[in-house]
Amino acid sequence: MRKRSKERITTSIFKKIIAILLAIIFLGGQLFLYYELLFGIYLDHNHQIGFWIIYLLVYILGLLTVAKLYNKAVNTSYKLTWTILILIVPLFGTFAYYIYGNGRSMPRRKNRKIRAYLLNRIPKTRIKEELKETDLVGYNLIRGLEQSTGFTCYQNTEVKFYSNVKEKHKHLLEDLRTAEKYIFLEFFIVSEGKLLDELYDVLREKGEKGVQIYFIYDDVGSKATFKKKSLKHFLEIPNLTMKSYAPFGQNMNPAINYRDHRKIAVIDGKIAYCGGDNLADEYIHEKERFGYWRDNALRLYGEAVKGFTYLFLEMWYMSSKEMLKLEDYLYDFDHHPLAEQKASYIFPFGDGPTYQSHPAYNLFISMIASAQKSIKISTPYFVIDKEFINALCRAARNGVDVTILVPGIPDKKMVFYMTRGNYGSILEAGGSIYEFTPGFNHAKNIIIDDKYAFIGTTNTDYRSFFLHFECGTFLVHDPVIKEMSKDFDNALKISQEISYESWKNRPRYQKIIEFLLTYFSPLL
Repeated sequence: MRKRSKERITTSIFKKIIAILLAIIFLGGQLFLYYELLFGIYLDHNHQIGFWIIYLLVYILGLLTVAKLYNKAVNTSYKLTWTILILIVPLFGTFAYYIYGNGRSMPRRKNRKIRAYLLNRIPKTRIKEELKETDLVGYNLIRGLEQSTGFTCYQNTEVKFYSNVKEKHKHLLEDLRTAEKYIFLEFFIVSEGKLLDELYDVLREKGEKGVQIYFIYDDVGSKATFKKKSLKHFLEIPNLTMKSYAPFGQNMNPAINYRDHRKIAVIDGKIAYCGGDNLADEYIHEKERFGYWRDNALRLYGEAVKGFTYLFLEMWYMSSKEMLKLEDYLYDFDHHPLAEQKASYIFPFGDGPTYQSHPAYNLFISMIASAQKSIKISTPYFVIDKEFINALCRAARNGVDVTILVPGIPDKKMVFYMTRGNYGSILEAGGSIYEFTPGFNHAKNIIIDDKYAFIGTTNTDYRSFFLHFECGTFLVHDPVIKEMSKDFDNALKISQEISYESWKNRPRYQKIIEFLLTYFSPLL
């Protein structure tokens, strides 16, 4: 395993170097084209004619690329951004598009494999049919999500909400100590510190007792924080297999697109955790980064754990090409004494290049459109298209209480300015926006009418909706939705509300940065 990992790292570095060199060559070629066309210093008249022919061919290639792009089922803002880039600098823009931005998709052969292995084998439950008679909106949201993901909803599941992931980490360690057969762990960021040390001790203890441990971390997300020495220690744990996720396919892709942004823990098929938190000390307030770190998470115990088991097995195959036997990791709750909770519906699901549509984006738009009383969105980033913003504006104008919570202390200044640039239309329409004054708001959830909610890894931005592998839980009528709503309201009490007047009077340099970055925000 270590040899393959070393080979992957070497190949990744080689691909990045080649891609960067090619980008420099193509950008230099584009600038030289423009320089010669404008001034014609280096070439005589006959060569100038040939030069114009070359430029014309390059521009035709760019136009064909734009035509191809417009026939693809991708976000309109994404199309517009690439169109602008390609038409302004066709040589460089076309090259960049085919390397970095050729949609979120995967080879058909690989897609067929993952579907045959997993997605087509997920049994569809009929429990949502009983919801149709009492809540048509909830029924339609579940049906749409089922059709776009291939996953299904469950009942017979106990759900616990964590407003502070320090408590979640404590309970996760306790649950890990109860593991008898296997442990699945999948995180975007693995970082040195107290949290990782505590996790290491528990995993070593369980590994030595024969528990099988499968661990996935994202190579880009953890590259700067997960040291080789620590990786070596984890690899020495008995019965532990660890994989780093890298972009699939053979194409050179040095961008941070298609990352494994999921955060999942599954224990014996009985217990699952999901939320916005990674394995890093700032999440449990042992390390301060950007002030107080606010995040949320869920603990599931029951039938719905199957959904996260499927998600982990999918990414294990993507990371290792190994198909773990599905039946060995599903726990049978049919004869378990857990009391069924028929009043609520729990729908774990994934998003990413293995899906033909954009499930999380479509779900959020549908949830916003269904709102009658209130929309509450918590997100670290709010960099999204006009369709999403217009949906929120329509809801606000129709009398729905629209409230958005974003960080007061940002982790990325440029993204924060782009987030602020999207305040205007929503504030003007009557919506409310709060900046979390104590620090960084990393919680990712949307709550509609205190009846429907999503919590997971999906940010309200282009990367999460249209590029990364993401996951989360959609909840209908579950009691924890009111807890989530109360936690959201409590966060507003210590946050600063942004008025339309103060937004208009923000510093001029911010307005300039927002203007310059707006058209290229889908690529950032």
